[in-house]
Amino acid sequence: MLAQVTLGTAIAALRWRPENGWQELARRIFRWLFALVVLVFGVTVVYITIPSSLGHKDVAEYWASGTLLLHHANPYDEAGVFLLEKEAVPSITRAQIMFNPPCALPFTLPLGLFSVRVAALLWTLMILACLMLSTRILRILHGRGKDRLHLLVYVFAPALACLSIGQIVPLAMLGLVLFLWLQRDRPLLAGLCIPLLAVKPHLLLPFAAVVLLWTIKGKRYRFLVGVLASFAGMFGIVLSFDHQIFAHYLPVLRSANTVSHELPNWSSLFQLIHPQAGYLQYVPAICASIWAVAWYLSKGDDWDWNNEGLLVMVVSVVVAPYSWFQDEILMVPAVLGAIYRCSDCGKSLIGFFVLDGAALALILFSVKATSGAYLWTSLAWLGWVLYARAQASASNASPS
Repeated sequence: MLAQVTLGTAIAALRWRPENGWQELARRIFRWLFALVVLVFGVTVVYITIPSSLGHKDVAEYWASGTLLLHHANPYDEAGVFLLEKEAVPSITRAQIMFNPPCALPFTLPLGLFSVRVAALLWTLMILACLMLSTRILRILHGRGKDRLHLLVYVFAPALACLSIGQIVPLAMLGLVLFLWLQRDRPLLAGLCIPLLAVKPHLLLPFAAVVLLWTIKGKRYRFLVGVLASFAGMFGIVLSFDHQIFAHYLPVLRSANTVSHELPNWSSLFQLIHPQAGYLQYVPAICASIWAVAWYLSKGDDWDWNNEGLLVMVVSVVVAPYSWFQDEILMVPAVLGAIYRCSDCGKSLIGFFVLDGAALALILFSVKATSGAYLWTSLAWLGWVLYARAQASASNASPS
């Protein structure tokens, strides 16, 4: 701990300049020490409460799959996963198997090196780091200075839901933010980040369609090389531990499609038309993909991933064939951008606070994730983004 404090003090001193004055140096050191105390306190609380909360966290299934894969076993094996989860959480009555595709397994593999308690702590810190890094990059992208509007991300209901259950989707959000940041000037690095998005591929169908067309139409070969190299590396890691990983995943994929109609999203309502026709859940995503591609073609060289691209991402989450409330964390870049838009044109943020407050109430009152009470949230964030875009357009169009 003393070494960490010394290092933090040194960093604060390195960022200080004589012209800033000693008071500024003292403030920097105090802020760092305060953040350190809060971090240590938070880590301690999380570690202490892990045993009682594991039954409500997804990290148990990630740890079980990572442990099996580390021992060259099938990470999707229901019996094997159940034995490990039962050891970690004696109260469970059935196995919770991760539905994420094999490209997500390299991120869960290291968890198998630790006990479930340590793994849960490290996983929580990892997804928190993803959220913090994503928020920091978004501030840079928007060129924000001293305002603190980015702190609203930390009270955004889907973000808190992810942190509370240890969901993997913040990795996908980090991949999205890195793509937005790097795609213009560093296409190879942007391509290397795409597999992060692929941990939840079903949330990205219209977005992925536009990315594919953008790559082909613009002849962005360096970006494509980055994507292929990254996927090759990820699958290479997984195949080195389980040579039959794709055959092992197929039954899980079928199970995911079976239970997806029970989830609280708009696409699942389409299957009510014909419960046996699972393909109906993909109708909204297909229609949205056609719209997104047509919009991209109409914009031509004026396409901006940090503008039109974010709206496509929001629509992609709304029409996803299956999704949970916490998956809506992928809307953070668009929602934060909408907050900045409203702030810049002098519009109130009361709409965001009302929507977010209502969503937070669902979490605080422990409404089940499968409840239809969450059905409205994805459309609410889409509405907020469209409202902010309209206000910004009206402000730009009005005479000065």
